[in-house]
Amino acid sequence: MDLNMMNSDRNAALLVAIRKSDSFSVKSILKSLKSNKLGTDPNWTDYTLLVIALHKGRITIAHILIDNGCRTQSPKKTNFFYTPLFYAVRLGRIDLVKKLLVKGASILDKDQNNETALSYAVRTKRFQIVNLMFAMYDFKTVNPNNKDHIAHFHIACERNMMKVVKKFIAHGMPVNGPATHDINKSPGFTPLHFAADNLSVDAVKFLLRNGADVAAQDARGLSPLHIAYFKDVNKSRCTRDGSCFYTMKLEFLESKLMKLKKESIVGRILIAHVNDSPNPVDENGVSHFHIACANETCIVERFLEHGKINVNASVSLDSKQLSGYTPLHVAVQYQRAKTIQVLLDAGAHINAKAREGMTPLHLAVKNSTTKIIELLLKNNADVRIKNDDGFTPLHFAFYHFASDDVINLLLQYCSKTENSIDGRGVSHFHIACTKDNVELVEYFLKNNVSVDSVVNSNESRWAKFTGLHFAVYYNKRANVELLLKYKANASLTEEQGLSALHLACNQNLEKFSSLVKRFEQECGKNKPSKSIDWTKNREDHIAIIKLLLEHGADINAKEKDARTPMFYAIDFTEVIIGTEWHLGSARKSLFDFQEDIKRELCARRLEIIQILLSHKADVNVRAKCSKTILHSICSNVDLVNEDTDKMVSLFLSEGAEVDAVDEYGLTPLHMATQNRDVKVINLLLQHKADVNYKQTIRQLTALHMATNGDYESCDVATIKALISHGAELNARDTDGRTPLHYLGLIDPSNGDDPSLFRCLLEAECDVDARDKNGQTPLYLACSSNNYVAVEQFLKYGANLNIEDNNGHIILDPIINRLKDPLGLVGIGDWLARIEIILHYMTTMIAAGLFFNKKLRKAKAVLYTYYKKLNLHIFYNTGWDRIDKLDNFFVKCRAELAKMKGIFVDSYSSLNSIIYKDQQGMSKHVKNTRFTKILNSESFEKDYPLYGFILKLQYKKGLRRASLLKPAQEAWNTFCPANCPVEHIFRYLSDGDLKNLIKAKVENSFLKRKLIESRDRGEPSEKMQRTQ
Repeated sequence: MDLNMMNSDRNAALLVAIRKSDSFSVKSILKSLKSNKLGTDPNWTDYTLLVIALHKGRITIAHILIDNGCRTQSPKKTNFFYTPLFYAVRLGRIDLVKKLLVKGASILDKDQNNETALSYAVRTKRFQIVNLMFAMYDFKTVNPNNKDHIAHFHIACERNMMKVVKKFIAHGMPVNGPATHDINKSPGFTPLHFAADNLSVDAVKFLLRNGADVAAQDARGLSPLHIAYFKDVNKSRCTRDGSCFYTMKLEFLESKLMKLKKESIVGRILIAHVNDSPNPVDENGVSHFHIACANETCIVERFLEHGKINVNASVSLDSKQLSGYTPLHVAVQYQRAKTIQVLLDAGAHINAKAREGMTPLHLAVKNSTTKIIELLLKNNADVRIKNDDGFTPLHFAFYHFASDDVINLLLQYCSKTENSIDGRGVSHFHIACTKDNVELVEYFLKNNVSVDSVVNSNESRWAKFTGLHFAVYYNKRANVELLLKYKANASLTEEQGLSALHLACNQNLEKFSSLVKRFEQECGKNKPSKSIDWTKNREDHIAIIKLLLEHGADINAKEKDARTPMFYAIDFTEVIIGTEWHLGSARKSLFDFQEDIKRELCARRLEIIQILLSHKADVNVRAKCSKTILHSICSNVDLVNEDTDKMVSLFLSEGAEVDAVDEYGLTPLHMATQNRDVKVINLLLQHKADVNYKQTIRQLTALHMATNGDYESCDVATIKALISHGAELNARDTDGRTPLHYLGLIDPSNGDDPSLFRCLLEAECDVDARDKNGQTPLYLACSSNNYVAVEQFLKYGANLNIEDNNGHIILDPIINRLKDPLGLVGIGDWLARIEIILHYMTTMIAAGLFFNKKLRKAKAVLYTYYKKLNLHIFYNTGWDRIDKLDNFFVKCRAELAKMKGIFVDSYSSLNSIIYKDQQGMSKHVKNTRFTKILNSESFEKDYPLYGFILKLQYKKGLRRASLLKPAQEAWNTFCPANCPVEHIFRYLSDGDLKNLIKAKVENSFLKRKLIESRDRGEPSEKMQRTQ
């Protein structure tokens, strides 16, 4: 490069280097200059080059240019939007900002939006740069009339930068200087507004000490107090999905800190009110006095002493906060008892209505503050006044699940002669029936309130409830006795058809929630060893049921789903802890004492059932879908506990139909099996339940249901219980599938327990059973990727040669999945799965056992995929499994050679036993040497590859031997005795022998019937046909 180039050429070269981000060329060009400094010209080319470098983000080049004398501030505007300082702030480069400021860049320089770099840094939340700029700020040039200096002062107040704030004040900045339209989005904000808005406590303190105007209002009429009071300190950025616990905890602590800051600022501004301070009101009517009523009483008293305050001024109904509130509402909302009394003494209207017609009493009830409620009631708050929904404070308390103390307090002040009724038809009388206040209930009745008055049918929860329904539902024995004494109709039903007896038998939360709350109050959480005393609560519950029965309640009354009270007695699923019920503080208690509650309810349930049974409750009554009580007990998973079998036993002893069939063809045994309740299953089977009854729709037996699910839901104990009671192992559903087919379909993602399959396979189910599609359990196991099942089925003799109705072989599902690379999740797992198949086939091939042509071809394809997957593993781990697979064939041959040398008799070695048919194996089942080898402790170790075939062969022989004698007897019944039976039987399968035995049994039965018919003188079927 020519070092003597002209300036224009040099600048052009620099521009090219900047655009190419070639810092080396920039340095070279600058070195060629005298004194290594950029020259200056009237066109400010050096400045323009710096702006271009920063505009393109060339940080290194920008440093080089500045270090080589490039000017950082221009008196004239360029074609670029920002100044160098702006660009540095935009890039977030604090080092570059510092260098530019040192080199003379002005903080007051503005962009084309008329915004300074400092304001921009604040807006974009680059607070480290903000701090740096203030640290290098030239306070000597501060001009109180300069809009930019004012804006920077506001920023310091907002950021709580006390040293900076003090310096501005010291240099003449006015403490009440407002922002203007072109400076801030909040015109009219004073420094105190800014400090309050950002909860800058120290800045607020300092400004107040220096005479900040607490009554100053911005363009919207908001004072600093309004700004602070309405500040939202509960914003959350974290989604509450349980995945960000620590973020939630930090946000909670941050929110708590902000709340404390807010309270401090609001309190300090209120205290700063001098005697003659006005009472600013915002556009919605929220005054400083309203806000004062949320704070200390002394501040409220000071307002009242030194100003003309309207204690009944209400906030606009359009306001988002404090809508329609008077100062009294605010004091109630913040539970300021002394302030409430001061306001009342000053003439506050105690029954003033806010939005939705809420009076201070309604508001106190909503907050469930007994002390405030009592204070208002003593000052003649009207308990009859209704809000816009037509609710009196008592109704409001009832619907918002207020505590017993709150409701009882309101009932105490209620009119005994006027029974207020809301728009839903719920009256004060109804609510009184839910509490322990029998005197008040009787007052209502004596004042001609109808004992059977009902709630409206459109009420969401209590539709058509009577006082008796309420008293029963809340377990109020004394009220029930009184209502029945006044001739309450025990047979009346609510909207869903529930009678009082239905509700009495139902163990709902409301029956004991108050007891749990009291217990929590008495012993507290720190004494978990104590338990709840249920005695009185239980006695009342049982007594109510007996009372209703004594007064003619129909024990077999049916609600809309045809369920009788007995159905409700067996079920307390509504009280499972953590339900949707709203019980206030009782919710926490319920979690603490969950087990205690469950034990009590189980015991109580049995007692209720026994009472109903003693009154001849129908145990075989049918509810919706033809379900009996026994169906309900066996189908409800929430009832599976130590008492379920006691209930079942109780109903069975009372004549409950053990094989009752519902609308879907399900028996109680089907449902108990679905719940895996082994105790109940055994109990039903002991009472002669049909273990092989088939469900109507899909022809499922209980064993099908026991094997339908996944590893977690399928239970070995359930399957064994059914098998031990004679469950048909090869029962077919409508698709022709057996229980073993269902096990083959189990999702392998949540378990790998082989015992699940063994309990069926050991019971000698048909491992090669074919469904309507010709598919075996092994085929389905391969399709569902369940290789635990595949391995077990192969070990128990599953035939790989079987094809389905479409000619698909068992390996097809595996190969099809291997063709799709997206389906291969976990290559190492896939290698292990393929090895199971390849090992098995290698074992058979080494022994010379037959595989059809399709299977041999599929094995070659499978091996090809295996090598590809192995290559992937080898590249990533260096571990080669091909050698291991190749060595497996050698091991097979070695074990076969070993077996050839071990004889069990003069003619048969262990190796030859592998090839014998069932007829041949029947001769070896009594071979002591063979059985000794099979039962030896080292058998698995001695024959790891072919031991399973020897065991299968032995079992095959046992099955055959058990059939030969009865089959021969059957043969002799139909054929001459001199026939070569043994030779003929060699060509018959075990199934053929079973059919032969069955034919003999059926023939004997027909002969016996014929003889009996002849002895009675009846013509035979043949003679009848002839006639």
